[in-house]
Amino acid sequence: MQLAAIDAGLEPRSETEIHGIIGLGIPQALAILYPDEPQPQLDILHERYSHHFMIKDQRPCELYPGVDEALT
Repeated sequence: MQLAAIDAGLEPRSETEIHGIIGLGIPQALAILYPDEPQPQLDILHERYSHHFMIKDQRPCELYPGVDEALT
């Protein structure tokens, strides 16, 4: 989120503030973190967040034991 904010030309929020929005949808989270920003700026922030998230999430997640068999 902090890298996305920098990319979007916004002041990065603290880790504490970011931890406070975990579990929310991105639009709601961005509105909480940046309540005074216009929607076009939040759209840029959302795009940059998605970009950074995908770069950092390159490692496939392992399935829980038995999931593969259950799906098969």
